[in-house]
Amino acid sequence: MSESTVPEPSATPASETDSLQAAAEAIRDEHPEYDEVPVIEADETVPPRPEEEIADADRV
Repeated sequence: MSESTVPEPSATPASETDSLQAAAEAIRDEHPEYDEVPVIEADETVPPRPEEEIADADRV
């Protein structure tokens, strides 16, 4: 079995990490739909969707 050639995350040089971070930010700027998904359920003021109520009723 051959050894893995993938470097450990801590082995990545700082300059390479900075360029990867800059590339990720550029992609997010061009495509905000790829950004983190907001957690709507954390907001208690948002009522549950009808399909969630049905699923909850089935669990009881």
